[in-house]
Amino acid sequence: SILFGFTHGIGWQREYLFACIAQMLIEIFINESLECMWMNFFVPTLVSSEVQSANSIIIDTVNHLCKVHDQNDDENDDKDIASDKHLVNAPDYLFVSTNVAKAYPTLMESIIIQTYS
Repeated sequence: SILFGFTHGIGWQREYLFACIAQMLIEIFINESLECMWMNFFVPTLVSSEVQSANSIIIDTVNHLCKVHDQNDDENDDKDIASDKHLVNAPDYLFVSTNVAKAYPTLMESIIIQTYS
């Protein structure tokens, strides 16, 4: 590419240098600025109402679950902690082995896995 620029002369090299600098400045100051404004301002503004409604639904659900859990605790103060129901049972939702054990309950491995939930 140096030989290509040498054969086209000094005027072409200056124009090429000017075009490279202009392209770099446009890329930095216009394209990147627009991308930052779009991703950090416009998109969050567009979805903020939906995120706030989802957040309030989650908070209301957690408050309701905690209130129900607290009421059950007040009624069952004399019970052992080990017999207490869990508020959220993560293996039922996150572990594939639990779902497979529910699908095939007669297998020995399924019985072992279901003893933990």
